[in-house]
Amino acid sequence: MLERFITGARTLTWLLAAAVAACMASERLYWYWGGIGPDSFGVLGSFYAVATAVAFAALATIRSSGWRTVVLGGALFALIVEGIITPVMYEDGPLPVLFLMFVGWHGVLAFGVFVVWFRRLALDRRRLALTASAATVGVGWGVWALASSVTDRETAEEMALDGGSSEVLDPAAFLEYGLWVALTLVLAHLVMDRCWPAVGWRMSRAGLVTTGLATTFLALTMVVPAVFWAPLKLAAIGWVLWKIARRHDAVGGSTVVDALAGRIRVRDLVPLAIMPLTAAATYNALWPLRDHDSMEAVFWSAICAQVLVGVVALARSVRPSADDRHRHAEPVTV
Repeated sequence: MLERFITGARTLTWLLAAAVAACMASERLYWYWGGIGPDSFGVLGSFYAVATAVAFAALATIRSSGWRTVVLGGALFALIVEGIITPVMYEDGPLPVLFLMFVGWHGVLAFGVFVVWFRRLALDRRRLALTASAATVGVGWGVWALASSVTDRETAEEMALDGGSSEVLDPAAFLEYGLWVALTLVLAHLVMDRCWPAVGWRMSRAGLVTTGLATTFLALTMVVPAVFWAPLKLAAIGWVLWKIARRHDAVGGSTVVDALAGRIRVRDLVPLAIMPLTAAATYNALWPLRDHDSMEAVFWSAICAQVLVGVVALARSVRPSADDRHRHAEPVTV
């Protein structure tokens, strides 16, 4: 009994840490008006843990760990975030447009890059690749942060009503904010690493029931009252789960969770420090243009770019790979 309790506590801690790591991209890179306080992370981490639980539970059922599988897991994560935790996905009616908008930021960036890719590089001790990846994210973050903060004032004012700040940070304040985000990301990865499940992990029956109940509760309390026809659109979750179930690598392949098992060293995460530095440098370079009309064009260009990345990644992930086509073409022998 005690051993099961400890295992369950470690799994929950792992999912919460992964949720916080994803939040750094989904929430704190997307906008900085919510701040970096522990109170907000307690709430966000708890909600996002439902999304990470669903994604990892699904990915742990198939022996496939390629990028296509990770993208599908990220798409599932995005659907839970914007279709269960919040009702944003339904603002375009029955059309699938808004769902596709979130695959890039939530699915590819938050889940695929911040949780999976950064851990993969740290595990492999590929510091140069991690530095390059973090620097690239930082440049994009700096561009987006300034463009969105001076353009999307309506959202800023809405968040101010909820206790956030609507101010546009000056370069020094943004650097401080970025350093806190990076520190939180590193700490989340360290906690996640120390609690990462052993090879062969599958979510327990109790975990599956708890995750299912939590997901259903959130849907019934936060989505259905606002959008009574939401269950019709939630069929997209079933579609992604079906696509995940159809993914498979060669016999004996690893699940995503198994492929990321291992232990990372603190110094292997140090390259993540370049992310806030490049972000702040970019933010500072663009600061003189903050009142220029071009910032709105940059804002919408960034949105279109991440949507395009998400759509292309999802489209390619649902197509059978060359190995899949070859395997299906092979005759069955007895």
